[in-house]
Amino acid sequence: MIKRRERKGGTDASLDLDAATLQGLVDAGVLMAASDGEVNEAEYDAVADVISGFLRDRITPAQIREIVEESIGMLEEQGYPGRLEALAENLRSPELREVALQVAAAVLVADGAFDATNEREAFIEIAAALDIDDERSDELLQQVFETYNE
Repeated sequence: MIKRRERKGGTDASLDLDAATLQGLVDAGVLMAASDGEVNEAEYDAVADVISGFLRDRITPAQIREIVEESIGMLEEQGYPGRLEALAENLRSPELREVALQVAAAVLVADGAFDATNEREAFIEIAAALDIDDERSDELLQQVFETYNE
């Protein structure tokens, strides 16, 4: 069972949440959830819950689910490499890219089961697409891991 956890503090209210930014944040979670080749119902729920926790009432659950559906559809149409490329295009600032990587990390740890091969590789690919170095990506993963295991 997936526990819903809100990220402490949510997003900074100053983040510009335009359509591309929202899509990029959701894509990060969907790409992480799809690292095993599919997004099952539990992973879908995890992505929606993580995004909800990060955005804290800035958009409705129905809007989040709609964006998740769009993201899954684009992943099916464009493939994993195409969505990785779009991720960087949709998230232009380093701050937004770090938030997106935190979303991916939260989806990674949300179910409590960590596949050290596929999921770790996907996390590294997402970090690279976002131009976040290994050291910083490990720090962000650790922060999220600690939040989920309090």
